[in-house]
Amino acid sequence: MPSEHTEGLLCIGEVARLLNLSVGTLRHYEQMGLLEPAYVNPASGYRYYGSRQLSTLNTIGNLRVLDLPLTQIREFVTTRDMDLMQRQLTKQQELIEHRRRELERMSRKIDQRLALLHGALNADLDTISEIEEPELRCATLHERVNPTDAYSLGWHIRQLQQGQHETFAYLGNLGVGIAPERLAAGDFDGYDEVFL
Repeated sequence: MPSEHTEGLLCIGEVARLLNLSVGTLRHYEQMGLLEPAYVNPASGYRYYGSRQLSTLNTIGNLRVLDLPLTQIREFVTTRDMDLMQRQLTKQQELIEHRRRELERMSRKIDQRLALLHGALNADLDTISEIEEPELRCATLHERVNPTDAYSLGWHIRQLQQGQHETFAYLGNLGVGIAPERLAAGDFDGYDEVFL
């Protein structure tokens, strides 16, 4: 039964259903200092919420959609400092732009790997042919090697990775080369370079 303290207020379950949130989420917001109930029954511990809390929850929901961390949201809902919110949103926009560029870079890498896989699956093996390729970025290790298979080049690949800002994975784009003067002389004993 509503008391004088709870008149016009909603209990925690009603708020959860109304805003499609869990009771646990509302309790978590309270523990973090984001949301103070309008009234807490001292005997039962039941929490009640009014229009002010619903407005705060609406603000929290809008800011969560923008992927703002709860700590930053708390800072805003407790101060209502619009300059602070402007700074937080500007910083969030910069972070999202950085993430967007990273995702585009990863997408390009996946496209490259898929193209390499397609080429490997459709390669005409046991045939030597001359092909023209567009200019590509290559990492090359000029060192005499005699690999028995692609796996034995692992050490050389690790050497190519030294000094790189990011670890790269190789998938089919590994090659070995013979120096032109050795080709001309018909010397095919080993290779003179490993490249990615």
